[in-house]
Amino acid sequence: MKNIFFVIACTLVTITFANAQGKSTVAKDKNAGLTNEQLATKRVDGFIKKFAFPSDLKEKLYPIFLDRIQVVRKAKSAEVKDSKAISAANAKFKTQLQQVLSADQFATVKKAWEEKKEKLKKAKGKGKKIEDGDELED
Repeated sequence: MKNIFFVIACTLVTITFANAQGKSTVAKDKNAGLTNEQLATKRVDGFIKKFAFPSDLKEKLYPIFLDRIQVVRKAKSAEVKDSKAISAANAKFKTQLQQVLSADQFATVKKAWEEKKEKLKKAKGKGKKIEDGDELED
């Protein structure tokens, strides 16, 4: 009788562990099936909707987002993640955004990045350093 309970308990633990592992993997790969162009379109649409920017900015923002996505995905697909390339892409992204958006629009975006950074710091403590715009990574 004890053996049966032991086998059942081990089976339940194994199933629970397997389910938990599968869910975390799926959450990380939510954009993996999208091409760079599809992801750029999704990001631009979300960016414009989130900040209530005029839709005529789509044409100017799309190449900026596409360039960043291509560089970041290439850097992450390497055997060793190229953090310098990602940081350079983020810096270039911010500079290009600042050139395309008005001062008020960019200030709104920058404020949202800072709020996101503070929220992540509170949630994770003093862990990994988070740069502006990192929440936009794939």
